[in-house]
Amino acid sequence: MARAFFLCMNERSLQFHIQQNDYFGTLATVLDLLRQDLDHRGYNPHAATLSRLCNELVYLQRSHRIEKIEARERDSHPAIRSGLASFS
Repeated sequence: MARAFFLCMNERSLQFHIQQNDYFGTLATVLDLLRQDLDHRGYNPHAATLSRLCNELVYLQRSHRIEKIEARERDSHPAIRSGLASFS
């Protein structure tokens, strides 16, 4: 399931989840499904890291939201200017 989510996650679906204010929760769910799948297969050396990331995303879902930054601010942001952020 987690693999299918990432294969179909494109800019359109990303924007949908941001607008619905459920992106952090959706991502936490996918990471937890990935952790469970790896546990089921008997191989998950990163279980603690995945659990921690899920908890952090749940915190973000409950307390934060994603807002698009203005063009002027976006153009001056070093991560966006350098191409580290791939979606506009």
